[in-house]
Amino acid sequence: MQIELYDWEVKEAIADYMKKEYGMDFNTDHIDQAEIEYLKVEEVYKKHKNGKIVKNAYGNPEVDWENSPTHSQLAVFDEGSKIILYVFNYGDKYYD
Repeated sequence: MQIELYDWEVKEAIADYMKKEYGMDFNTDHIDQAEIEYLKVEEVYKKHKNGKIVKNAYGNPEVDWENSPTHSQLAVFDEGSKIILYVFNYGDKYYD
């Protein structure tokens, strides 16, 4: 399932949260722009002793996840922006 949340829906959710948690009326008209911070992984590939990149059975380079650094990134979330969430239901067998 794909869920799309536009900027005005996110602002409305923030106002509802502020009202519910802090009892505070929050005017979303004063939010011109927001930023979303996320982590991005810089992929580092595994290498043989001779320096060649290690490849899996399909011929694709293998990522060395333990040595791949993460960097904080910012994205502007303003009018016309949206967040897309993909929600999967794997059934009850994974939730014992």
